Amino acid sequence: MLDLKCKRSTEPYTFKPVEFKHTTFQHFEIGDLNRFTEYSIVVQAYNSRGAGPPSEEALVRTLEFVLELQIGYHTGFQN
Repeated sequence: MLDLKCKRSTEPYTFKPVEFKHTTFQHFEIGDLNRFTEYSIVVQAYNSRGAGPPSEEALVRTLEFVLELQIGYHTGFQN
């Protein structure tokens, strides 16, 4: 699951499922972001037994002229 919120927001994280592909490296594209804005991103794994602990918060800032952010992580999964 992945959550993104504006850093200044007082709203709690609301995790949303993202599609998992059985590859070694995962990436997700997050669109419709505001220019030159700081965001907080948290990732949390889950399976049929429930949710795992959330990742540490990653603080990122969009550029003044780019409206899309990509993040990735290594799953360690091998076919």
